[in-house]
Amino acid sequence: MTAVPLAERAAPAAGTPPLELLYIVGHHKSGATALGAVLAGHPEIFFVGELYRFPSPIWTPGDPARLCSCGSPVLSCALWAPVRQELEQAQRLQDLRNGQLRYETWSSLLRTLSARGAARRELQRHTEAMEAFLRILARDTGSRLIVESSLGALRGWVYRLNDPRRLSVRYLHLVRDGRALLWSESQLKDSPEAGGPWIRFPPFVVARWVAGNLFATLLCSGDRNRYLRVRYEDLVTHPRETLERIGRFAGVDLSAVIARVEAQEPIPMRHIAAGNRNRLQGSIVLKGDFGWTTRLPRASRALFWLSSGWLARLYGYRRRTGT
Repeated sequence: MTAVPLAERAAPAAGTPPLELLYIVGHHKSGATALGAVLAGHPEIFFVGELYRFPSPIWTPGDPARLCSCGSPVLSCALWAPVRQELEQAQRLQDLRNGQLRYETWSSLLRTLSARGAARRELQRHTEAMEAFLRILARDTGSRLIVESSLGALRGWVYRLNDPRRLSVRYLHLVRDGRALLWSESQLKDSPEAGGPWIRFPPFVVARWVAGNLFATLLCSGDRNRYLRVRYEDLVTHPRETLERIGRFAGVDLSAVIARVEAQEPIPMRHIAAGNRNRLQGSIVLKGDFGWTTRLPRASRALFWLSSGWLARLYGYRRRTGT
């Protein structure tokens, strides 16, 4: 029996509105998992988390120790297991992985941005598989809007290559003070996902913050109607105003979600398989973390401001405060 191409199996019927994707772009440890989980308090929104971790390493070779926010191992989760099976039957898991390796890594930046001819067609097949993956998730969760927090600007740019009549992409650039990242990285213990100690060497952390946010601006802000920059600090200190901005941007009424946030009501997390480990708590109450303001050494503060204060000022940060 000949397998039906994944893009065809997941294709919408004629006249169907495009699938809406809100892609959170920026740098890790900026509060993207918290924001996505809060937005998913809306019944028409599904937060997929860091989808770039699919299929590898979560599905191929498979991570039996990884838990979904529902409490089940991802490999046997009631949502993720059937999705994997559908992708596997369509023989597209390896296609997704090959596309990620070839077009979504920073070493492939020039190859991706300048793809022409056969390379462009190969890249297009990858984007169609990415879209079909999202469409399956939207179908199985009954959602109108998908929120993804993979954060990588290049992956976000690749999504733009899809037909906008099928997939409508908006970019939410979530920025957090780089000094908070320095503090967080200094407290991180070695783990398979944390990387080696070199990745947390302070000058390298600062360089990562600059590159991640600068590329987010350069690659994803071309259409100002589809790009919104939000600061983490504003989200947690002024949630109503910030979520109202996001709601207007995404075309979703978030008033019920805002009421739950202001009441400090726990919002359940639905099937988040990749993101901050706080997803394993099962629910979230939005609150700020400003521990760095009293704990980050002066030398680290000076390093950050001398090397990247120009970009921090652009985002509204000041040398003597975190906001």
